[in-house]
Amino acid sequence: MPEIATSTLIIAFAVTLAAGLATVVGSFLVLASKKPSPRLLAFGLAFAGGAMVYVSLSEILNKSIAAFNSVYGERLGFTYGTLAFLAGVFAIVLLDHVIPNPHQALETSDPLYQ
Repeated sequence: MPEIATSTLIIAFAVTLAAGLATVVGSFLVLASKKPSPRLLAFGLAFAGGAMVYVSLSEILNKSIAAFNSVYGERLGFTYGTLAFLAGVFAIVLLDHVIPNPHQALETSDPLYQ
């Protein structure tokens, strides 16, 4: 088993604790509000979606390109990695259009909107 420095462990636990506490704080904010605000919920979903896109572009895409580079070379690896990422985006868009969303046509007069 490799030796891990104590400072590295402390940083790892601190980051994990911060992520867990952020979830708890967010839960308390939702529970404390008497009526959910559609604007706040939309902001939260947009922020979470933006964070996922950032992670996808900065981490997963780079690892995919590196894996393709090791097999196909630098030029084809970049091309295949990018095409695979775009194919995944296209698959999600296709699923979004094929699977019906019951909340997509929510009217402002609907009690669930308020």
